[in-house]
Amino acid sequence: MDVKKILKFNKADWNFKKAGKTAAAFWMRHHQIIFISFFLFVAGAGLFLWYQNLYKAGWSEERKRQHALSQNQEVNLKEGEFRKVLEEITRRKTAFNSEYQTIKDIFRPY
Repeated sequence: MDVKKILKFNKADWNFKKAGKTAAAFWMRHHQIIFISFFLFVAGAGLFLWYQNLYKAGWSEERKRQHALSQNQEVNLKEGEFRKVLEEITRRKTAFNSEYQTIKDIFRPY
């Protein structure tokens, strides 16, 4: 067998019209099998990832401790923000309940 002849690309022997017809005929014969195999591959990959994330998921004790600490810090931070909002609400409430003071009209001559 001559390897050079197999690896050498000869443009004169190449017929694009015949290659297109061959590809179209292959597609018409096998498109259902291609779609079904692609669907099964994607479904299998999805099931595998779902199984891995659902049943094989696990954290080390160190990772669990770090997560718990980060959650506590986040809750404390949000508690501080909540206190700031409450202070702002009470400030606005006192400003609303205070007696109305007239403001001089700067456009009216006195």
